[in-house]
Amino acid sequence: MKDLTPLYASLRCAYADLARRLSGEGCSCGPGALCCRQAAGEDLSDSLLFSLVRTADRVLDLGAGGGRDAFLTAVRVGPEGGVTGIDMTPEMVGLARENLESYRESEGRGPVEFLEGYLEELPLDNESADAAFADYVVNLTLDPSRVLLEAARVLRPGGRLILADLVPGDEFTRPPSREDHPFGKCLDTLLSRGEYLDALSSAGFGRVKVLSEEAPPDGDRLDAPWPSLLGECLDVPFRKLTILAKKPG
Repeated sequence: MKDLTPLYASLRCAYADLARRLSGEGCSCGPGALCCRQAAGEDLSDSLLFSLVRTADRVLDLGAGGGRDAFLTAVRVGPEGGVTGIDMTPEMVGLARENLESYRESEGRGPVEFLEGYLEELPLDNESADAAFADYVVNLTLDPSRVLLEAARVLRPGGRLILADLVPGDEFTRPPSREDHPFGKCLDTLLSRGEYLDALSSAGFGRVKVLSEEAPPDGDRLDAPWPSLLGECLDVPFRKLTILAKKPG
């Protein structure tokens, strides 16, 4: 597979900028690169995640950010389980590991680790996890179909993939990439609703269920760089999907 580092340069810079902001450091990627975006998912509800993750599960957080969802999930899986967070940005992995120090002071929770890596090339063994989740991440990668294939590879038979993502309707016209925007290259590989569900099936998930479909939430998230870019470039409305996909077995 081609080297992803230069392809993701602008996004890595943008997320590094966010990690520095959250750590109280300054920016380096220009004014307001990601200043509106939350560090960890507030879109995949905690109650939904808890209902689909079981005690003693090994769980993957795909696009872990500062680690919030990984820590919450570790409460559910308990000491017999564990959570691995994956993020492509060294600064964000560093922030999550800093947060891990205070987390370790708590008792009765599963172990948590954070690894640097691309979701298209997960640094994990085959069939090594019981569940995985991604929150507003897959359709932000440069190869969403490959990300879903990788998720299927690392999940055990019967494993669950829980997703929240923004997708345009099937009738959308693909806009050209935008070199002037940190998320601009993602427009080239953006999956529509139907393409997204088809990609899950093609990746090997035998059961794919849309748990909810709604307009994106009101408030600051609509002003964040990715939703605002979609609203500017797409000729059809986009929706927020929450999906449960299961690997046969």
